[in-house]
Amino acid sequence: MENDVQEYRHVILDMCLHNRAVDYFFEGTHASYLHKLLGRLTDRDFYTDHILASLADAGDDQDAVHRFFLARLLAQDGNPRARGLMYQYFCPGKAYGETIAMDFVEMDGLEGLRFVASKIPNPIAGGLILHRACEQFGERAVSEYFAHPCIPTPNPRAKLRRWGREAVPEEFVNAAKRFRDDPNPGQLPIFLDRPYPLPPAPLLELAPHSGDAVLALAHIRHPAVRELAFQLIATNAPHRGHAARLLWKNYEPGDIDIVLSWFLAEADPATRHHLGIALRQQTDAHHLHIYEHTPCSECRSYVVADLIERNSLPPAYRAECLYDANETTRSLAWP
Repeated sequence: MENDVQEYRHVILDMCLHNRAVDYFFEGTHASYLHKLLGRLTDRDFYTDHILASLADAGDDQDAVHRFFLARLLAQDGNPRARGLMYQYFCPGKAYGETIAMDFVEMDGLEGLRFVASKIPNPIAGGLILHRACEQFGERAVSEYFAHPCIPTPNPRAKLRRWGREAVPEEFVNAAKRFRDDPNPGQLPIFLDRPYPLPPAPLLELAPHSGDAVLALAHIRHPAVRELAFQLIATNAPHRGHAARLLWKNYEPGDIDIVLSWFLAEADPATRHHLGIALRQQTDAHHLHIYEHTPCSECRSYVVADLIERNSLPPAYRAECLYDANETTRSLAWP
């Protein structure tokens, strides 16, 4: 708004072409923020041309979701080239095809839905298209375009997790015994919300390679669980981001500072994100560290909300929040 940003052109372009959000489920892709940013730039056409050209080789990943979302916003601004290229290059993949398809529904309503149905005639039952389209247009209208009824299908993992929460104690113990005798990683969601009621040996065996095993162990107080937390960090294990959770049931004085040191030293954004969540949920003593170093804009908004509630958000931070990528953060700091 106030400065020549030419020297940051490569940074802005990178953000236009790639989803750099660390937690896509909560953060989305920051496309709306970038769209507003582009509206401030005198060389907007440079970025627009690159975004639209990138649709031709968009894959089946979060970058593709990001690019089509930006293109949809440009189309809704009145850019006919953006709309045309979206229709030309939409080639839905299994992972994110339905997510991208929703851009056409948001942009062109039932006409967009008709186009999407020609590309994805049998969407996932209970998936994004059927859920959102039924909400927007009603099941009868949506059924005209798709081959099968709009009947939600429960997610198997969510179904197991719900069973674990609701099972009576005897059934839960029996499930734990079956898992002890046959440690099938697919059954781990059963133990994500209630403490595993038997000795944790099978969970410990799976933990170096299974995030669900680590999260299940977070409910258990046991010396081996505490030892595992340090082992995951020392060995740079894939799921070391959950190591902090293992300490809270096995807490010793000074653990908060240990987790903070892990958080500050971690180079991988996703891992640092998980360590930051655990730190934020356990203490408010290090909120400013989390604000400064978390790679997640959603987590930063939670920190800002906590600091404002305690009337301890420094003025300089409040001013900075005006430009945050997260809309909630901006509205919290400047209601």
